Amino acid sequence: MLSQRAQANSRWSEQQHDHQLRLQQGSKFVLGLDPIDVTTTEDWLIRDELLALCSEAAVRGSTAHQSSYSSGLGGTADFLGRAAAFFNHFFQPTRPVMSDNIVIGTGSSAMLATLIHDICDRGEGLLVDLPMWNETHSSQPRQIQPPAHEGEEVGWPVCFEMSCILRNEVRLVPGLMAEQIQVCVAQLRDAIRGAGCKVRGLLFRNPPTSCGQPYGSEYIEALLRFCEEEDLHLISDETYALSILSREPSSSRFTSVLELDLERLGVMAGCVHVFYDISKSFGSTGLRMGFVVTQTNHVLRRLLSFSNSTTFSTASLATTALLFSNVEKLDALLRVNRVRLKEAADVVIGFATYYKIAFYRPVAGVYIWLRLGGALGITKEEEKELEAKCASNGV
Repeated sequence: MLSQRAQANSRWSEQQHDHQLRLQQGSKFVLGLDPIDVTTTEDWLIRDELLALCSEAAVRGSTAHQSSYSSGLGGTADFLGRAAAFFNHFFQPTRPVMSDNIVIGTGSSAMLATLIHDICDRGEGLLVDLPMWNETHSSQPRQIQPPAHEGEEVGWPVCFEMSCILRNEVRLVPGLMAEQIQVCVAQLRDAIRGAGCKVRGLLFRNPPTSCGQPYGSEYIEALLRFCEEEDLHLISDETYALSILSREPSSSRFTSVLELDLERLGVMAGCVHVFYDISKSFGSTGLRMGFVVTQTNHVLRRLLSFSNSTTFSTASLATTALLFSNVEKLDALLRVNRVRLKEAADVVIGFATYYKIAFYRPVAGVYIWLRLGGALGITKEEEKELEAKCASNGV
């Protein structure tokens, strides 16, 4: 028998994902091929180079230690040192990242689950920007939460990667990140006031997955001040930080939260946390290696270390360590990926332009958002019909 909590979560998840699961099941084995899942984002453009590195790591690091648990709390001292050098080189922090500021774990989803556990109590909320992760089904700011009782109204679908919310019993409070920062802050305040629970933090992705346009420093500074005023943690998911398609124009430049002077802004550094995952920029979703950087909150860092100390693969650790060991080689690999990302994006943009499909022109990430329903959009029924047609053709 399952626990009552598990039974409630099962009913909730089945109801939330019923449509998507039926579409996936209906798209299998079309023309003898695996379905193309456009809800999953992967960068295969440097996969060959990555496989070569993995092979090298297997040869150079093939020791008995790779078959054992990793030593150290939150990662080995050697690896954490390399990770600190990686962040200091690529994220240009105002305050240098030290090895004891970092925790590693099995991808950003698992790291997020443990962070939520440590900053939120049961029934409390977390602001998330829309669309967030795979939460792309609506742009309306509705509260998302698993039902506590039989018959309780169910919120909008939550993606599988955010299922950690179920385990922590924490509410997602969606907020729209408007282009104008004053409008954005006002909307976030409204979301907090209407949440119906205590909100403990803001989780946002930079660059975002929607339009692929990195937030500028003034925008992020305003979010930091907002979080300070509202006594919130600010959690910046910077997974796509190194997936910038081009360094021009200057407006496309990525700015990390680590780069900003929190002391000058009057923001408590202990409530600012950065997530990074090698899965996107290095085309390695299967390695499952995620990072949290929190620079002054040593208690939180220790708790995260305890929660994640035995969760990651030492083989993945060895591969990532080799990747981080040579900054020049890493720079070259990222340049290759940036060029190939731009070329791949141009193919999709050319297709959309030819067929007069409206789209966001991205400067970062691996998403290109298309408006398949034309300028006026389509109804939910028409959208379901379109999804069914795609599924019947293996997409």
